[in-house]
Formats: sequence, C-alpha cells, structure tokens
Amino acid sequence: MQTVYDDMQLYITGDRFYIEPTVSSKKIIVIDRVSHVISVQENAGQIPREVLPKPIFGVLGVITLLAGPYLVVVTSRHKVGTIAGQEIWRLGTTELLCFHRTVTHLTDTQERMNRVYVTMVESVLATPHFYFSYTYDITHSQQRLHNTSPEFLQMALHHRADSRFLWNSHLLHYFPDSADFSKFLLPIMHGFISINSCSLNGKPFTWSIVSRRSCQRAGTRFFTRGVDKSGNVANFVETEQIVESSGDRSSFIQTRGSIPLFWQQLPNLKYKPKPSLIPSENHSEAFAKHFEAQIVDYERQVLVNLVDHR
Repeated sequence: MQTVYDDMQLYITGDRFYIEPTVSSKKIIVIDRVSHVISVQENAGQIPREVLPKPIFGVLGVITLLAGPYLVVVTSRHKVGTIAGQEIWRLGTTELLCFHRTVTHLTDTQERMNRVYVTMVESVLATPHFYFSYTYDITHSQQRLHNTSPEFLQMALHHRADSRFLWNSHLLHYFPDSADFSKFLLPIMHGFISINSCSLNGKPFTWSIVSRRSCQRAGTRFFTRGVDKSGNVANFVETEQIVESSGDRSSFIQTRGSIPLFWQQLPNLKYKPKPSLIPSENHSEAFAKHFEAQIVDYERQVLVNLVDHR
C-alpha cells in the first residue's frame, strides 16, 4: 500500500526550497524559486548546512496568485484517532511560501490584492474541517475499498482519491505526474470525522462517523442551490458510519444534497426566502445525470424527501 511521508524538513534558501523526509533522506524535492522547476533528486548533500530546517507534516501543493506560485505546507496537525488501524489527522495550521523572494514586480494595486488573496486562502485552510491520513484513503468508504483491486491499492493516495472529495486536487496538479512525488504529496478531505470508543453490554467497539463534503458544487447557503448541467448537486455530503469490533468492520452510508433541479433561493429580509425553479433550464436531463451517477456510486438506494423537514 502506498503511503505519504508524515514528517519532513523544509529548507529555504534565496533560490530554492528543499523538502527532505525525516525517516528517509535518500531522495528530496528541490524547487527552483527562479525557474519554478520542481524535481525529485538524489540527496547528494546539495542542501546548505547553514540553513536551519523547518518541520512540516505534509505538502498540499502549489497555488498561483498574483505574486506567482506559493508552496502550501502543513505546519501542525491534530490526531483524531484510528480507522482500520490507520491514523486519521485533522489539519492544524498551514503556511504559504512564495517562490519569489520579493513582490517588487507587482504594482501597488496588485500587491494589495495579492495580500487579500493570500489571506483568503489562509482563511479557508484555517477552518477546522480538513482531514487527512498518511496511510489510509479517507476519500473512499470502507465499502468501496473492500471492492477494489490490488492494483488500485498500490496507487498513490492522491491518484486513487475520489475526485469528488479531494479538495486540494488543483494544488497538486502543479507537481509533475511522476511516481517520484507520490510519497511527498498529501491529499486532504473537507468534512467531519469523529472516532469514538464505545461499549455495549460489556463489549467494546469503535464507532466512527466520516462525512465527506463534495468539492464539485460547494458553496454558501442560499447562494449555491440545486444542480448543475453535469448532475452535481449543491453541498453534496457522503456520511459513512463505521463500527469496528474484534477485527470486524461494518459500514453504512447515507448521502445528502440539494434538490437535483435548477432552482434558486435569493436572500431577502425573510428568514426563509421562497425557492423558485429556473424555467429556462433542462431539469429532466440534469436530474437523470445526478441519479445515474448515484446508482453507479451507491447502487440501490432509499430516497427521503427532506424539503421543509427538520
């Protein structure tokens, strides 16, 4: 099974970033801050000895803003528990490191807007709802993992992740699509994970809830509603309940999402604005695409109407 390095050292010089795994220093990532070339190299002592290392716990990718590319790394984490014997972590703090040493190539307006964009990215990553594992694919349910092939399990975590729940996919695309990078790149999921030790009639078991929020049509309440032309519904969430006892595991899955039609709910002074259908859209086609995808992903299902229900 492919895993990701869980402890690394970041070295920052004027012209390069070096990322060195703590457990194995045979290969390192070298990022040229001038040419923006990223490579995995044999560790041949190219890291300057006078540079102090910065401990990091994952590489989330690279995002390009007005000032240029920014390396996004994990600087702290919080352990949530274990599922199937694999450690699950919640994202703590992150840091954005600009490839460029200065922003003198920007105008005053661009520099001001770049600071706004950096703050926005930092604000999103600071929400306490991003999760990851170095050894376990949390984007897939136990049911899906049980029915996968041995070849699938040997794929890199970020390659085999369910694209619906891989929230840093765009950031990871900046790195070359090479197996050399697989152990350095950390996929993250947005949602909620709770792992609880329980006992029933004197028999211990672990009860876990994993809620995976889709990134395909995420948005704020009232402003993101309904379905898109590909059949993705707003704020789709897959929630899995896992019970583990004496080496056995069971998994039960529920999904929820916005009504799979084209509709809107424009905010006004009322507590609950009235929803309205958008008449010019092809509702039946989008509705069919949504449930065709649901059947492929979850097979037979029971549908529950939650409109106007608490």
